[in-house]
Amino acid sequence: MLHFGEYLRQARLSQGLTMQELAERLEVSPQFISLLESTKRHPSDKLVQRAARLFEEDLNYLRFLAQPIPEAQKRALFESPSAPDYIPQSMRTNIMVQDTDDALMESLLRAPALPDPEEDTIYHFGVNVEVSDAELAVPRSLIDQMRNDPERFPLKMQAWADFYEAYYDRHAGGRAAALDGFAKLCDRMATETGEAYPQRLRYLAVLHHALCHHEGDDAASARRLYTQALEYAAAVDDPAGQACALWHISSLDCAEGDTIRMIETLHKALRIKDIPPFALARCRTDAVTGYLALWRNEDVIAGANETIKLWRSSTLPGPQDDKSLCLIQMEVSAFEAALRMDREEEARNWLSRVRSMRVRIELPDLQEGQLSAATGTLLIGRDRLTQAKKHPNAALRLTLPDDDDGNHLRVTCQRLLADIAVLERRPVDAEALLRDTERTPALNSAVRELDRQGQVAFAWVALHRAQDSADAVNTTLDGLEETIKSVVADDKRIGDTPLVAHLYERIGEMRDAAAA
Repeated sequence: MLHFGEYLRQARLSQGLTMQELAERLEVSPQFISLLESTKRHPSDKLVQRAARLFEEDLNYLRFLAQPIPEAQKRALFESPSAPDYIPQSMRTNIMVQDTDDALMESLLRAPALPDPEEDTIYHFGVNVEVSDAELAVPRSLIDQMRNDPERFPLKMQAWADFYEAYYDRHAGGRAAALDGFAKLCDRMATETGEAYPQRLRYLAVLHHALCHHEGDDAASARRLYTQALEYAAAVDDPAGQACALWHISSLDCAEGDTIRMIETLHKALRIKDIPPFALARCRTDAVTGYLALWRNEDVIAGANETIKLWRSSTLPGPQDDKSLCLIQMEVSAFEAALRMDREEEARNWLSRVRSMRVRIELPDLQEGQLSAATGTLLIGRDRLTQAKKHPNAALRLTLPDDDDGNHLRVTCQRLLADIAVLERRPVDAEALLRDTERTPALNSAVRELDRQGQVAFAWVALHRAQDSADAVNTTLDGLEETIKSVVADDKRIGDTPLVAHLYERIGEMRDAAAA
């Protein structure tokens, strides 16, 4: 980052500000902000001062970026051992990206058709890329030279060759095919002199070793290696690398069913200084999903509004379809949160926004099902039962995954259909639907399992009330209270969540209604 305009754009996106909002805070026009960000204009010193106050940045650093001097001079100062203190550590000569012999070797080994290894991750929406033998002919010949005459090449160059050989295997045969190659390289770098290897290589090797274990369902090894990658990135003040490692750790938290720890891990990532806009969007998106599971509904809507601005930015990297799906995920989450808070008009606005996006992209079955379930909830609230039942039925016909997301959605749809059956005075159908929910296995996440049990219990209570069975109502509510106490006893963190408060509130309302 050598220009004030580049800094301004990154700072604006990191805070989720539009050009109009930033212009108002800096007391200039949006057009001038656009010219600044495209480096077509230089700011006045007063504007630089306002930007320093707004983004809590060192004024001398911003003044330096605003100077109209050649890039080469700025870069030379960044790379100088005597660089002023106001130059951030991440902008000085960085051993993760410095242009040295090993960096040149890396550029020779990298096949143009393959993605940058730093971005070939789950976090970056990475996918397998097929590469022909012809495209790998030149880098493989270079690897063969090193194998045949290792005396001519330094250890770090040989290590880059080992890394890319494993990386080629990863794209030819999947991550499992690359596991041994990355493991051997990491073991060698851990036992030999650390200074012999560039930090970027150490980070990438450990990261891809972790990804191999992650895909192979070895969560313990993946977590240990992601943590090591995080340490390497933090050691050289690389915010993008730190966020990438933490996001992957949070995905392990989610897979292990610890929603609260997942959110805590994502919050660590969001507190990284100079976190890039893509990292901000990626981590906020998953945090919002966690808020929804905990019934932190206001946080869902606030987080969705902030994150949608980022995903809409044309400068944010990543495949457009994946970015659009993340944006829709935020809109569907906000739609559901608004329904929970009985804010129907706001919910309908979110639904309209989702529908406008659906014409541009086909939703995966899970997201389509979540949207259908929320739409059914909206229509039940408006007493449009005939239309309402079509949506959960449509969701149940989709191919849903056999995981927490899919099973939670199945139960939600069955519960909605049971609610409709009660309202239509079809108690036999309602009971059959609720019996069907018992066939769904317990969810891995204690929070989501508690929410599932709460949904089903409240649906049973509605049925028992329709049948004038006060004893059955109280028995069901007593059972739910015991379940809540048991879950909180196992994990006291859950006791402080809005989900538990919501469940107790609903239990109280239902007891009062039964007693009336």
